[in-house]
Amino acid sequence: MWLGMEDIGKRLRKIRESKNLKLTGVAKTAGISQSSLSFIETGKNQPTVETVHKILTALNMTLAEFFAIESQDLTTLPHDIWILVRNSDNYNLLRLIIALKAEGISNDLIAEMIKAISNTLRIAKKEGVYWATEEITEEKKKKGKRFAEKIKKSGLEPDKDNE
Repeated sequence: MWLGMEDIGKRLRKIRESKNLKLTGVAKTAGISQSSLSFIETGKNQPTVETVHKILTALNMTLAEFFAIESQDLTTLPHDIWILVRNSDNYNLLRLIIALKAEGISNDLIAEMIKAISNTLRIAKKEGVYWATEEITEEKKKKGKRFAEKIKKSGLEPDKDNE
């Protein structure tokens, strides 16, 4: 879908307002004047691609996201979901969830699976990892503690509500 100049301005304003950002702050971050941004948003001024890019950078958005089809408007997502979707490090995780859904697994079951993994990691982080059928030697205790330390250092912080 092609956006005309007036549409670009309206869409920029809609995105800025959906993020509860002030015109002055976005203009300053983008390195343009407040009046220039105002004229762009009202369709009175035609921005260059470079200017649109600067504004989008100030809005923490890419050109591809901005020109996505209206029905794919990611700016309407809750902020925490927006952060998850924008981060390309999360794509494999999101693809796994999509694959599970394609296999007919319900959202509730996927959520329960993730909670179970989170709880398991929380326990491993706290207690260490041991095989139930093995004798727990001092070496295995040390190994489990090293594993737990690696998890702690990774920054993984499971949902604390499930403790």
